[in-house]
Parts: sequence; C-alpha cells; structure tokens
Amino acid sequence: MRTQPVERESYFEDSEERVLELPQLFCIKGPFSGSVTTVYTSPFVLGRGEDCHLVLDDVSISRNHARITVEGDQYLIEDLESTNGTLVNGTRINGLQKVTHNDVILLGSIAFKFIRKTSVELEAFQENTLLAYQDRVTGDNNGAAFDRYFPYLLNKAKAHSLSVHLLAVEVGQGESENPKKRLNSEALAVKASGILKKILAPETLYKADHTRFLATFLGVDNETIHNRILRLCSPGTNPVSEIEFTVGIARREDAQDIRSTDVTTLLSEADKALGLAQSTGGQVFRYFLSNDKFFGEIPSPGRMEKAQQQPHFTSQLLVATEHNDLKIYQVQKWLDENYHMALHIAALAKQFYFGERNLNKRFKKATGYSPKDYIQKLRMERACYYLENTGLPVITIAQSVGYSDAAAFSKAFRKVKGLSPKAYRTGCR
Repeated sequence: MRTQPVERESYFEDSEERVLELPQLFCIKGPFSGSVTTVYTSPFVLGRGEDCHLVLDDVSISRNHARITVEGDQYLIEDLESTNGTLVNGTRINGLQKVTHNDVILLGSIAFKFIRKTSVELEAFQENTLLAYQDRVTGDNNGAAFDRYFPYLLNKAKAHSLSVHLLAVEVGQGESENPKKRLNSEALAVKASGILKKILAPETLYKADHTRFLATFLGVDNETIHNRILRLCSPGTNPVSEIEFTVGIARREDAQDIRSTDVTTLLSEADKALGLAQSTGGQVFRYFLSNDKFFGEIPSPGRMEKAQQQPHFTSQLLVATEHNDLKIYQVQKWLDENYHMALHIAALAKQFYFGERNLNKRFKKATGYSPKDYIQKLRMERACYYLENTGLPVITIAQSVGYSDAAAFSKAFRKVKGLSPKAYRTGCR
C-alpha cells in the first residue's frame, strides 16, 4: 500500500479547527493493518491502479475501486463499479454514502476505519492498535500479525503467479564455552532478529513466540533460499557464534497449487519440518522442506565432535538415508529410537496414519527394505556395535535390542551376519 505524492494543495482550510481534525483511513484488516493514511485531497481515489491516490496492491481490489469526496463539513464515499463492491458498516453502498468518525469501510478484503481525531488522539489510537500486532522486545510483527497478513500474501502470490516460502526458525544458545557470552532471552531475541533480517532478507519477519520466528518470501527461488540458510546456519558464516538457528521450510512453488486452506497448512508443515530438523541434530545439521522432500544438509563440525564424544550410537541406516519421502523418514527416525520395543507393523502404520499395505509399499520404495526387515537390520546393527565396543554378555545385548532370549537373538544374528554373536565378537578383537 502506498499513497501518491500530493500534486495539489490540500482542500483543508488553515483554521485551527481544520488542522486538528485530521481525516484518516486506519487499516484494521488486510496486509496493511496498522497503517494510517491521510485523506489529503478531494476527490481521493482508492484502488489498485498506479494513478490512484491510495494504491492497494491486492487481488480483491479493483483498478479504481472507490472515491472519497468532501462537501462542506461532510465526507462522502462512492463505489466506482468495483468487482467486489464497497461496504460501509457492513452494508454495500450504491451512489454517494456519508461517512463519519469510526465508520468501517470495506474494500474487497481490506477494511479501514474512518477517523476524525486530533493528532494527539490519533497517535494514541494508532499506538494502542499497533501494540496488538507488534512484539514488545524486538519490534517485529508478532503471531497475531502473521495470522492477519499471511492470507493476503497467499492471495498476492496466486494473483501474480509467485512462489511462496515460509520458514520456521528456532533460535537457541550456541555452544560458547564462555558463560559471559551467553545471552538472556530478550538479548537473544533482539540479536537473532537482526541476523535473520540481514542474512535471510525476508519479505516479512514475525516473532511467533518466545524462541520461534517466521519468515515469508514471495517469488524467491529455491537456490537463493538454500544459500541464505547456508549462510545463517553454517559455522564460520554466522556473525554471532553464541546464537544457533534451526530451520524448517514449507513452500508452494506453483501458484496454482495455493489453496485457501494453506493459511494454516503451510504453517503446520513448516513447524513439522522444524521439528524434524531439530530431531536430527546429532552428527549433522539438516533442514527440511515439508512437502515430503529433503532440502539439504549442512555439516556442523562442532556438533559432529560433540556427538563423537557421546557413548550413544546413531544408526547408519538413518544417516545414509537419501530418499525424499519425509513421512517415511519420520517413521525411520521413530524406529531408530524405539527399535528395542515389541513392534507390530499394523500398529506402526496406524501411528503414522498409513494403511498397513501402503506403509509396506512406500517404506520399501524409499529405503529398499520392508519395515520388518528394516527393524531387524536396526537391531543387528546396534547389536554389532555393542559386541564390538563393550563386554556386555550376549543375553544382555539381546534384551537391549528387543529379543526376549539369547537363542532367538543368536538365530536372527546368524541369519543376517552368517556367524554367531560370540564368533563375531572374537573376530573383531
């Protein structure tokens, strides 16, 4: 939204009463919420056209949508045969309609409140309204502003055939050993906000909650997004080492794929991708697109070194995953953490909202193994690790990887490895 430069003198008289009584349009709904525009001339035309006094670049607005004029001490508005019409206080107007203080004017999907207040009153009104859409610490738009603005961004993307990317970014303390470099929550948020704006350069940045930001992009290609995240998250490129970023991504590359339900769907997808990125922070930092595609990975030497110092074991089956099926990756991740439990494929399918047959088919296509074979390989892989690196009795190892007795474990181990657990341990020493 923008106002054209004043090309003629204001129609307001220079009396004190006129100077104090400022006619304003305060946007209360739409992508320009919180903005205030002075009705500085008569007639004052609102629309999508470049020659309008107030340009509203929104798909719901006609080229010349409505016009405000002044007659004596009265303000009148009329619709200019727009597609979606002009409503005053909920009623569609035909011809000239008087507007007074606090009347609500709806143009398409954008709503304004018509204000006639003194300048001091207007500033207080604007400040109180903006507080509802602004984070008090960083000054960024907040979650309420995202809920209000994002639908219009999607409409704009669809109207102009632009791609949409939504990034969910979790902010946390880095791995600095110096306690003095650790930031309190407010300082962390402020610094993180500055870094995100500088490196990601989003169209709009929102502080959604205590540690999570949302960044929106219109018409930015995947490679550019990838490079910006690489700069944000890679060691040596992040200008503030004491801050760590984790990223989940949702996108719509084809504007024709954008649906009205995407207002909530894209946010849900980005949050799920963020959760997956957080869950893989062991040997490598990964960030994901949510629409069933692995987007990329960034090696993190600090995390790798830390992981190597830990006694736990990470499945090479999971690390070696190269497919692009996000839901199957989630199943794999869960199995990697719960391989020792009594597992039934029907229950597993239900847990991840698959049909049993569909899970078997999709899992094998993605990994090359059936779920049953994959679980067995996980157990044997973990058993090998314990046989190679510990002196635990075979029965203890068997129970730790999900077998109730040593005989069943030895039989399964021999089938996979071609020799007994004892012989395998001897050969490794």
